[in-house]
Amino acid sequence: MGGVNLPEAGKRTLDFDLNLVPFIDLNVVQVEGPSRLAAMIFSAAGGIWFARAVSVRLAGADQLPAMMLLRIVLFSGPVVMIGLTPNIHHEVILWVWGLAVWFLALLVPVFDRGLSPSGFRLSALAALAGCALMTRPSTGLGLILAFGLLLLHRAWHEGSGNPLSRLLRFACQGRIIVPVLILGGFLAIAAGVNQARWGDPFTFADLRLQSELLAQHPDRLARLETYGLFNIRRLGLGLIYYFFPIWALTRDGVFLFHDDIDRLFDAFELPPSSILLTDPLTVLLAAMGLAALVRRTVPGIARGQVLAVMAGFAVPPTLMLIAWYMAFRYRVEFMPLLLLAAGIGAMRLGQRMTAMSERARRRTVVALMTVLFV
Repeated sequence: MGGVNLPEAGKRTLDFDLNLVPFIDLNVVQVEGPSRLAAMIFSAAGGIWFARAVSVRLAGADQLPAMMLLRIVLFSGPVVMIGLTPNIHHEVILWVWGLAVWFLALLVPVFDRGLSPSGFRLSALAALAGCALMTRPSTGLGLILAFGLLLLHRAWHEGSGNPLSRLLRFACQGRIIVPVLILGGFLAIAAGVNQARWGDPFTFADLRLQSELLAQHPDRLARLETYGLFNIRRLGLGLIYYFFPIWALTRDGVFLFHDDIDRLFDAFELPPSSILLTDPLTVLLAAMGLAALVRRTVPGIARGQVLAVMAGFAVPPTLMLIAWYMAFRYRVEFMPLLLLAAGIGAMRLGQRMTAMSERARRRTVVALMTVLFV
């Protein structure tokens, strides 16, 4: 059924952690709660490491933006908001966010201008991207694309000669072969599982086979066949859902845009929210970071590599904006892009604050604290 979907209050669900089946009877032992807690600890550790990586690149500059970044990764974002809510979907979101934030933490040093990342770091990035693909394919796709574009950018700019020879020399390095093989292994496993499950190596889920749900809501199949999982016609309402939630306003007891929502979407999940309102400091620092990249005002950072990675990170949120189902938890897809941009923004702000007068710095601190506690 299309339109607004309000989950049952207090509903608890059991997550099927199939990897634990050989060791635990999941009919008796409840593992979803401890698993969510472990995922939150894992992501918090990655967030601390990410903030530390930004702080190191602010050596000799004002460290306040790095401290603000630490606050962001520990105490904001959709992961913190859903962490204590029992739901079969939330455990997956928490774990894939942990993988993504560790990917960011290991990625930041790669952007140091004039330095080449080690094979171990690249292998770790490949493994994290592969694990993310096995956890939540859309997030994994973003990490894989970011990793692939990073390698292509470095191959294009390293060495001399024509582009093909540079690419071949780059690809033949041991520090490149190993991570590519690691990522290729994850891709092969995912393709094999998809082939066995759906008969297509590129299909991660076939919603047409959800016979029970389709029987209860026959309009779902018609909507899916007409508009597909992703459709550009949903872009405007997608932006409204994630950033400007005026859809939740009612007129004559009916949500705004009800007819369009019912026609194009399987559901608009409550509660209404906006990334601009719940994560204002992240958005502010991200805007500063994007402006600094456009103006080329972040010393010591390989701007082209950052932009290549951001292009990969931009794919999952773009897909979420045109997807057939809108949910609060899907905001996790926006966070790698926003958090990377926020990290660049923190670097630029720290450099600028160092050159400010004491009066200007105090004003900046007050402004940041105001945004922080909005």
